[in-house]
This record gives sequence, C-alpha cells and structure tokens, in this order.
Amino acid sequence: MGKRGDGWTRAKEDLFFALLAETCNVSAALRGAEMSSGSAYRRRLKCAAFRARWAEAVREGYAVFEDFQLADYGNRIPSLTFEIEADDGAVTLSAIASALSDGTVSGGTLALGGYAASGDSVRGAIEALADAAGLSLADDGLALMLTNRGAAEASVPRGDWLPDAESERGAALTIPDALALAYYEPARDYQAGLQRATRGGAGRKTERVELPVAIRPGQAKAMAEAKLARDWAARERRRIGLSWRWMTMRPGAVITLEGEAGLWRIAEWALEGMAVKLSLVRVRGGSDGAMPEAEPGRGVGSLDAPHGPTILHLLDLPDPGEPPATAPRLYAAAAGASAGWRRAAMALSLDEGASWSAIGNSAPAAVIGTAMGALQHGSPHLFDDIGAVDIALAHDGMTLAEADDARLIAGANLALLGDELIQFGRAEPLGEARYRLSRLLRGRRGTETAMSSHMSGERFVLIEADALVPIDFPPSSLGGVARLMATGLGDGAPVIAMTTGIGASVRPPSPVGVTIAPHPDGGFALGWTRRSRQGWRWVDGVDAPIGEEREAYALRIVTGHGTIRIAETGAPGFHYDAAMIAEDGGTGDSIALSITQTGALAVSLPANATFSLI
Repeated sequence: MGKRGDGWTRAKEDLFFALLAETCNVSAALRGAEMSSGSAYRRRLKCAAFRARWAEAVREGYAVFEDFQLADYGNRIPSLTFEIEADDGAVTLSAIASALSDGTVSGGTLALGGYAASGDSVRGAIEALADAAGLSLADDGLALMLTNRGAAEASVPRGDWLPDAESERGAALTIPDALALAYYEPARDYQAGLQRATRGGAGRKTERVELPVAIRPGQAKAMAEAKLARDWAARERRRIGLSWRWMTMRPGAVITLEGEAGLWRIAEWALEGMAVKLSLVRVRGGSDGAMPEAEPGRGVGSLDAPHGPTILHLLDLPDPGEPPATAPRLYAAAAGASAGWRRAAMALSLDEGASWSAIGNSAPAAVIGTAMGALQHGSPHLFDDIGAVDIALAHDGMTLAEADDARLIAGANLALLGDELIQFGRAEPLGEARYRLSRLLRGRRGTETAMSSHMSGERFVLIEADALVPIDFPPSSLGGVARLMATGLGDGAPVIAMTTGIGASVRPPSPVGVTIAPHPDGGFALGWTRRSRQGWRWVDGVDAPIGEEREAYALRIVTGHGTIRIAETGAPGFHYDAAMIAEDGGTGDSIALSITQTGALAVSLPANATFSLI
C-alpha cells in the first residue's frame, strides 16, 4: 500500500498497532514505527478505522454517565478521577522496569500490589524503585539488570591493590535519623499511607521517600527499615586501584576485600592508564528478616451504592432555647431509602406551591424511620418503663444507640415520634433495621399534649443538630402553611413535605401544676407554674428565665353556659374572689379553667383544670 498524505503507510500502521498491542505504550510503539505522536493523534481524530484499530490494540474502556446533572458543576463537565486495575494480582519489579524502559531494564523479583509511573524520566522512575528496594543496576552484556547480590562474586587480595587506596567514613550527623516511606495503601482504598523507621544515633535528619506503589503496610515498613540500614552502612566508602586483570568487574558487583570485614558493592568503575579504578560502598550484611508488624490505619472511604429516593420531613419543633428563636423556625430532615443517599437540593414555598425559592442543600442524612405500632399514653414526669415502641428505620445503614440515665438527663437520644418529643434509654435491635425503644422520657420540651395521639406508621426522626437544616420564617408566617421540596439524584420526581400552624419554635410552653385553693373571702386562689423556652435545663437555686419580653398570662373561666370571665395577669396566680363569682353568676357550677402564657410572638397551648364552686 502506498503512502498516505500524513506519512502513514499500511506497513507503518500494522507495525505501530502490533507494538501498541504488545506494550500498551504509545510512545514506544511510535518510536518503533518511526512516526511522531502529532501525526498519530491527528490521524486518530480524522480516521474512524484508525481509531477502531487503536481501541482494539489498547483495549480502551469507556465510562458512560446517564442522567448526569451538570447543574451542580456550573453546567461544565467536572474533573473526574478513575481507579483502574491494570493487572490481576501482584506485578514484579522486573515487569515494571521492562515496561517503563521498553525492555532495556529488567530483573528484580520483588512483587508489588501496583505501580503508578511518575517522575521526569524513565531513569528517575526506575532509580526510585531500585533505591527503595535495595537493588542496583548491572550490565550483563545484553541488557541492564536490577540485582540484589547478597553473596560476593570475587575476593580481591590485598596484594593486588595499587598504593593509592583511600578510605572514607561519613559523619553520623549526615545520615537520616528517621525515614518515612509514603505509598498507596490497598487496605484503605489506595489512599496515601506512611510507614516510619527510626534508629538510635546522633542524627537529626528525617528523610521522606515518595514511592508510587501499592503495598501492604508491613512490606512498606520493612522497606523503610532496610533502606535506613543500607544508608547507614553506605556511609563507609573505599576507592582502590587494581591492575588491568580486574577489568572484567562491573558496577553492581559485590566483592570482598582481603583483611576487611563485610561486603562491598562496586558503585563506579573506570579504566585509567591500564589500571582499574573502583569506587566501593559497604553493603549491609545479613537478611532483612521477618516482615515487621504494621497497621494500615482506618480508611474513610465513600460508600459505592445507589443514591435511592429521598425521604423528607419538615419539623415544627419547640425552641431548644440555646439561643432562643426570635422568629418562626422550622427544621428540614432528609435521608434516603438506601445507604447511598447523600444530599438533596431543597426549595421552599409559602403560597401553597405557587412559587418556590431555593434554600440550598439538605444536611447529611438524618436517622429516619416509622413507628410499627402506636405508643401508649404515658407520663411526662417520670421514666416510662412500661411503654415501648418498635421503629423501622429507612435502611440497614442507620442505627440507634442506647444511653444511660445521666446521658438522657443531659439531652441524649432525643427523637420526634409523631408530634411528641421523646428520649429513649434502650434500643433493642430486632433485625432488618428495626429497633424496640424503651426506658422512655415522654413529652419533652412541652410536647405532652401529643402523647395521646400516636398511631402506627407515624414518623420517627432522631434529633441531631448536624442532620437538620434550620429554616427561619418571617413573623407573618405564624399559623400558616409551609411546603418544602427536595430533589435528589435518585428521585424520579420532587419530594414534598408540608407543615401547618407554623409557630412551635416561638410559642411558650403551656403552664403546669395548676392549683385551686379556697380563699378566706369565699373565693378561690388559682396558681400555676410557668415554663420557659429557655428553661429546659433545670439549674438548682435559680428560677427558669422568663424567655419572653414580659411575663403575661390569659385566663378563661368557662361554665356549661359559656365563657363567664376572661382575665389577664402578670404573675403565675389569680385571686377569683367572691365578688367576681357573684358577678359571673357561677355559684354552684362546675368551672373549667384555661390558662395560657402570652409570648412575644405567640400564645402557648392552654393548661386546663376543672373545679366546682360549691
């Protein structure tokens, strides 16, 4: 076949693709075909047949992303990182050196879990590997070989030395006191690992070796310790001259010197005036011994699992009081039906869905589930050791932990069940992401009115600050309706949650401990104990703060004929005297009393009591 316009011929193409299939090295294949990289890539761009042969030769893979949302990346394709396993099993140092050098360098039986070629040159890459593994280059007449010769190939009699022999021992201060070897850790999803070796001595230097290999931590530590020992031994050097009869010796060979202990490696060789000049480096004696124990550390990897659909709840929670809310506030809790869920984009509507405003992303996944039965009524004043409720969490990746009484008093394990805030001390695993919750504290933060309204299938949300997104609303939204929309990668359609009667965060808790006592004037002394949005933590010797702009209460006295008196007071008590009773015409009636606390933005739920005027 004749020449093509770009210099490629059929013969050159055949040779290039044959070499490419053999080496998977484009540069080497181009050198073998005597073609430039520019001409190859231009031809690949223009010729479909050329592209097809290229893909077949190097077995190219393609990553296909379906429904990849680019909005999170500014509508631009982001930079992606792929993990590619090129070989099944370990690869020897010999194979790595041969692939890097196009077969010029080979040898070395050390097995590595993987290698990522790096450096400014092939020489630099191979030298870094050889130095870390304790290998040296030797010329066998045909190719360069990586060798680790532990036995002497020859012994040089002292009588063969020329008189210009020199000896040198480097100062201990010049040798590193510690060596840190960085590598890729397979046990931690190929994240960077570091193993250190230290020695006793006067040195103050620390050397760091970056080795782009995947190896076990014990192997990395053994390599670090062996290199440190080799560096210590190599501080002793000799330069000797021999007669021309020793010119068969080559760099990398290991020899002994008569009258000198240990082994010496030929670092440099020169022929000067029919005399052989050798530069020798002392070789560490003995073997590396058993591989030391070393820990890989704990990896923090990302779960590789489907994202799954979003589960969303919009919570109208009482104010935690630290600091107190000054405007209505709701909380968004989101999670996924599978462990692969990450986050979802959220939008808010206050006009029944007519318009939506983006409010950012959700928090990390909350622990969300549903009740498998209805929790019975309980008391908000004592530990509930009778009631229990079974909870089914969204997936197996969610867990619940137990807490002792001290941690419960400190606020641990707070959860929203339906509309009641509870705390649980025991969480018995039932399997399949189900738990039985017991040792309960009920009606937390003034939610005791919801204790009687539980049902099977109601929501369960573990209240954790890091898993909730607070959403502030204007005061005009009090009592209104809010809708929250979330859209995640695994959602076929947006998920919407709704809440009505906005205001729990700014609503004072209802008064408690209502008392009714006869008064000497023929009336009644009414009393109660106030609660505060800022007073959930009881502090001995100090009254709970008011938590509002002023202390104010509204009383409503009702009989069977309707409301007979409405009164306001600035203290937690009211004197319903005989004159008021006569004026109200309620003598002999059964009276219903309703007391609310007036807050800066909202009124509490009522505290109710009944008494008779007889």
